[in-house]
Amino acid sequence: MNSGFPDGEQDTKSIGINEMPLTISIDELDKSLVLSRKKRNALYDDIKASIREKGLDHAPVITKMPSQDAYVILDGGNTRLQILKELYQETGDKKFYYINCIFSPW
Repeated sequence: MNSGFPDGEQDTKSIGINEMPLTISIDELDKSLVLSRKKRNALYDDIKASIREKGLDHAPVITKMPSQDAYVILDGGNTRLQILKELYQETGDKKFYYINCIFSPW
């Protein structure tokens, strides 16, 4: 786990007072159980193509429950996480393995 974003690659103007930038691997991030989809996102292929081409549009907000080892995404993002895992498996490209996030304390 690395703290901070490399050389301003992510706009941090929207970070709240108790939040901080954090770069983590997809292995450190579990899917959110809040509002979890029952079916595949209808825009899955479009989202995957977009992430393949230009990466994530914004840094997901993540947190960690005190009793858990893994981080979870606070603002949805299960589709994006699944796509990142697929793209890393397909390509081996580290740009899909490490992602810039905004950590918000639990």
